[in-house]
Amino acid sequence: MEPIAITLVAAVLAQSSAAAPAPTGATVSQSATVAPAPAAPVLAPVESTGAPHFDFAARAWFARLNGTINAPSSAAAVTIEDDFDLDDSQVVPLLTASARWDALALVVNGFWSSTDGSTSAPAAGQFGSVAFAAGDALSSSADAWGVAGDVVITFYRPYAADRHPWTGDDAPAGTKPAFADLRFNGLVGGHAVSYEQSVTDRTTAASDSIDLSVITPVIGGGIELDLDLRRNVDWLGHLRIAATAGWGPGVEAGDSLWFVRADLSLDVLHNLAITGGYRLLNWDAAGNGDSMSGSLQGLVAGLELRF
Repeated sequence: MEPIAITLVAAVLAQSSAAAPAPTGATVSQSATVAPAPAAPVLAPVESTGAPHFDFAARAWFARLNGTINAPSSAAAVTIEDDFDLDDSQVVPLLTASARWDALALVVNGFWSSTDGSTSAPAAGQFGSVAFAAGDALSSSADAWGVAGDVVITFYRPYAADRHPWTGDDAPAGTKPAFADLRFNGLVGGHAVSYEQSVTDRTTAASDSIDLSVITPVIGGGIELDLDLRRNVDWLGHLRIAATAGWGPGVEAGDSLWFVRADLSLDVLHNLAITGGYRLLNWDAAGNGDSMSGSLQGLVAGLELRF
């Protein structure tokens, strides 16, 4: 065979051998190049902003009034719910306005409550100058209002760029969920509650009233969680969950106040949210020879505007 022909046949055989699959069980000696795994995405921590934010909320507080009254303080206690039947659920207007600059917020809120009732006295008792016997026909009305102003300071934000706003301790990127903001807060403020009640014994035509109030500085704390739902549902905004509690010793002897607030809000428009939650306000007040321990508690629901 001619040398050129032999060369062509050898080239064809070599190409056929290279294209043929390796037999089962045979070891193929090749150097394989493995592509590197994609790097995990790095999420930037929540950035702080110096722009102030303003909120205004109008809520209905479905509150029940409870408590005990000693009028005078030396008399046996009578109860708001059992002796005067004033514990029916009522719709109490509750207004809140707040302004926030990063780690600092100012929150002001107020409410006013009014209720009345009529009942037969379940047992003998005394309310001021009204000494009633079991079975007497009693009518009573109660009015309460309260205002509160709190300065809220965020001292730790684990998901923010500035975890400790006052120290400049920065959170590293890559380990924090950018869609969440968690705040641990402290608060200081001043609260005031006023309570008035009148009682008439229709059987004897005797009547009397009391007027008590408590003014107190307050300290407390709370936690807030803000979730950005837009990454999962385009038409939703932020979901915010918050819980706050506080206590104050009262300016006058025998006075004190404590409260618990729980809130849940969901953005339905760019600057409008629906909100719900729970409120408990408890106060002890003494004055004019009388004393009481009262509370308002119940669910809340309403709307919140954000600017």
